[in-house]
Amino acid sequence: MPESVRWLLEVKKYDEAEDCIKLYAKLDGTSLQPFQFNKRGLFPHEHENNDNDDHDSNSSSVISIGSSIPYEKERKKRGTIQKFMHGISIWWRKTKMLFIDEEMFATTIPLAWIFFVSCFTLYGSIFVQARVFKISSGNHGAGSSHHQLECKFNFTQYAFSAPAEFLSTLLVVLTTDVQGRRWNIFTSCIITAIGGVMMAVSPTHGILEVAILIFRFGGSTINVASWMPATELYNTEYRATAFSLCYVFSRFGAALSAYVVQSSLTIPEISIIFTVSCVMAAGCALSLRETVGKDIN
Repeated sequence: MPESVRWLLEVKKYDEAEDCIKLYAKLDGTSLQPFQFNKRGLFPHEHENNDNDDHDSNSSSVISIGSSIPYEKERKKRGTIQKFMHGISIWWRKTKMLFIDEEMFATTIPLAWIFFVSCFTLYGSIFVQARVFKISSGNHGAGSSHHQLECKFNFTQYAFSAPAEFLSTLLVVLTTDVQGRRWNIFTSCIITAIGGVMMAVSPTHGILEVAILIFRFGGSTINVASWMPATELYNTEYRATAFSLCYVFSRFGAALSAYVVQSSLTIPEISIIFTVSCVMAAGCALSLRETVGKDIN
């Protein structure tokens, strides 16, 4: 794999391969014997006080590239707390770099908001659907904050809108390599915003149901489309940390959507909040670097 030691050796980047091994040996507490790479293979450094003087150092000192590296692995013993703190320090170092490095900062902030909106709208569409169908039973007004323990809507209504999530996933799969990552997210945000506007101004209950269907379709599309850039916009060292951070923001969006929908706000007011967040996410999508057709190594 690119950026692995084997790959660095194959492209004759011997110094970088040595640095890579030494770096990760230091991170995981491994003690290495001195070694050196060159185009012929791996050479252990000869020690001045060699107890095996009768051994022919030229007979087996060259190891072909790709074979196991001859070093004594002495992993330092750490307690559970030390291991935990070591992991925390590595995580903190990488997280800080996401905000210190200008290029990664310019990617992390908009991508985190897109992740937030992806679950804010997807879960919000499901919660709004429940509230709308509860309203349609005639038990509550549109702006009522009164709650009952008994559900008053038909759960089969979800069966009609659930295929929207399948169709949205299919759409992303078919178009992501055609129009690109950021345009896929941008389009998804605009579709969701259109659904939000329709929900806010829908004059009839039938149009409101169609609006919710579009809104759920768009929210699901954002949710699927946002995952690919997060795995392609960061190098190997920071990719997992950045993706995990963005995923945390998506969970915040999912939780907040429940509080927004169950609040005393009316359906049009809730729809405006969702629409504005989608428009902001669409702008964030355009600020991302396009990766389709690019070498991300």
